[in-house]
Amino acid sequence: MLTKQMKTNKKILVLSVLITVAVCALLSAFVCQLAVISGDSMKPTYHNFEFVLVNKTDKTYKSGDVVAVKLSNGRTIIKRIDGLPDDELQITDGRLYINSEPSASYKDVSFDYAGIASEKIKLSDNEYFVIGDNVNQSRDSRYEDVGIIEYDSIIGKVIPQKEIKL
Repeated sequence: MLTKQMKTNKKILVLSVLITVAVCALLSAFVCQLAVISGDSMKPTYHNFEFVLVNKTDKTYKSGDVVAVKLSNGRTIIKRIDGLPDDELQITDGRLYINSEPSASYKDVSFDYAGIASEKIKLSDNEYFVIGDNVNQSRDSRYEDVGIIEYDSIIGKVIPQKEIKL
């Protein structure tokens, strides 16, 4: 038979677990989310099944940022931003050009597939072009099923592991 003290301890434990779950859910929804890399598209920066933290509070994105993106099919992908709003880009002869200049992120990379970027693309005010670091193994903005990414589809920035202090 449970004593009064044991019943009180059980209530405190249940309440503690509920509060912990609620705090974790709120943090994940609004501050920071755990994500897992799926596949080899971000090699050598990130590897298959590697866990990363996504910062949801910093919504200013620049070229070179690695971001988590929620696609229209519900899937989440991790890619690097290389085209920003108002940029004009194209992949020609295996090279990515941003505003007629070679891409800083992919200057030493040859693209086997240009996809929708084989023609010039002019990004609008809230549009981004994302690419995986392992460009020839990445399904990214070059493919129609991913395409141009809208600002509201970006979940947040992946926090580089060197900045995570435990």
